[in-house]
Amino acid sequence: MLAERNHAVLNKIIKTNLSLLFKFRHVGILFAEKSRQAFDPLKHSLYSLIVGDDADINSDFRLTDSHLVLHSAQSGMTGLAIQ
Repeated sequence: MLAERNHAVLNKIIKTNLSLLFKFRHVGILFAEKSRQAFDPLKHSLYSLIVGDDADINSDFRLTDSHLVLHSAQSGMTGLAIQ
C-alpha cells in the first residue's frame, strides 16, 4: 500500500537526517491512529515505526504488527507536546 510505504520512507528520512543534523541518538515520528474524530489523548493511541535501516522499502512494502510500537498519548513529553 502506498500510504504504508510513504510512512516508512518518511520515518527513515527523518531518522537519518535529523539524527545527523542535531546529533541525536534516536529520532522518530509518532503517528496517530486513524479516526474520524479529532485526536483525543484520553481515547486514542500513538504509534511509532520500527523499520530496519537496511529494509527494502519498495512499492510492495507492507507494514506489519512487528513494525508498529504502541505508545500512550499520556506518556512523558509526547503527551505534553500533543495536547
